[in-house]
Amino acid sequence: MAVFLFAILFFYIWRFFENRKRRRRLRLESYEKRLKAIVAEILVDSNEIESASHYVGLNQDEKWNKGYHDALAKLLGASERLADCKTFREAGELEATQETIWLVTRAVYQVQAQFQILRPKEAKVKVVAPEPPKQSVLPLDNLPNQSIARQSEPMVAEDSGEVLSDGFTIKINSQSKKKIEER
Repeated sequence: MAVFLFAILFFYIWRFFENRKRRRRLRLESYEKRLKAIVAEILVDSNEIESASHYVGLNQDEKWNKGYHDALAKLLGASERLADCKTFREAGELEATQETIWLVTRAVYQVQAQFQILRPKEAKVKVVAPEPPKQSVLPLDNLPNQSIARQSEPMVAEDSGEVLSDGFTIKINSQSKKKIEER
């Protein structure tokens, strides 16, 4: 009986650790997929920085060129390590997988910071829309020196249109007005 209880206890402990290891493997796989997307995005960003530097003329600067190529070399190294991460994970070496993910994450962070420094500065242009002409919004009923009993008529716009009771106009161009009148 004791052997039977010991076997059941051993089975539950083994299953707990096996589930824990499986969850950790899935988590590391998820981190790896996220890092692949981030590395791909930063590679696209590096291409944009390089093409922008050609237009600005930064690619002729020795210091800028050296910094860019160092950051790019670090990014490509991180991309290669990320491929090794999959190999470690499939071999069951979860510690090596986790260390590789940490190294890649650190390299990506450093490259992103370096690209922020290397990114060509764009001139900021402030665009201001012209203000519309200000019109008086006072209704005729509230004009000074006017008796309270007198009611004003709504204003008619100079354009061809219909007048609503509140003084709003609906503008109808002549062609659509003719079509409406024909119906």
